[in-house]
Amino acid sequence: AIAHSLNDRQCIGKSFELCGPKIYQFRELVEYTARLCGIKKRMTETSKGSAMFLAAILERLPGKILTRDQLKTLTQDCLCEYDFPKIFGVEPKTVESIVPTYLAQSQKPTYLDHLRARAGR
Repeated sequence: AIAHSLNDRQCIGKSFELCGPKIYQFRELVEYTARLCGIKKRMTETSKGSAMFLAAILERLPGKILTRDQLKTLTQDCLCEYDFPKIFGVEPKTVESIVPTYLAQSQKPTYLDHLRARAGR
């Protein structure tokens, strides 16, 4: 859809809501991705206050692992009010039909994997 919009004059100066055909909760996406990667860590819930406190610390570390702004974004519902625009000629796909193809490309061990193994992670 983005590539199409670059060459379509009808798209100039307009914005479009682009959503897939299924609604997910963030926890569902994390659990699904972990399952595909073979990660068997247990997830626990935390209060919003504790999460904000942790984000305030993490955003000060190199790499900004998690910021308070990111946390606010993660707690907001992101839903489209309209169907996927027909102008793009694209049929939206589910996460389950796309994500495995991304993860298959990243299954080769990397230097970071080596470092994680040395650190016992």
